[in-house]
Amino acid sequence: MSTLHVKICGMTEKENILSVSEINPGFLGFIFYPASKRFIGDIEPENMQVPAGIKKVGVFVNSSKENIISKVEKYKLDLVQLHGDEKPEQCKELSEEGLKVIKAFSIDEPQTDETPLLPCLATRCPAPATINEDKVDILKVSF
Repeated sequence: MSTLHVKICGMTEKENILSVSEINPGFLGFIFYPASKRFIGDIEPENMQVPAGIKKVGVFVNSSKENIISKVEKYKLDLVQLHGDEKPEQCKELSEEGLKVIKAFSIDEPQTDETPLLPCLATRCPAPATINEDKVDILKVSF
């Protein structure tokens, strides 16, 4: 039997991080996209402490490799989730830096060679987890 992994996303304050941690989700997500209403902002790393066993996921949208690595180091993130138009090459670069990468795809629009899903699948994108979301909720995780 497979294990169900739950990620609760949008943590912004120490109090809600501690409260949600009590139910012991597998993952807590922190948004590092300034345009999001759930943007983590300039929270101090000590306010993002989670109990052992809960993985911290940084969610990024079209962010530079340098910015992602900086946030991973500062906040001790366990995984990064790419939620923009990132190409398979960026997934590969981040994986080669030793990061665990989740790549999110929107499947509510037609896929072409220019959209990230088909090239990623065609090249066996190194992202160890793939999330297909929006109109269809499917989660494939293979860590």
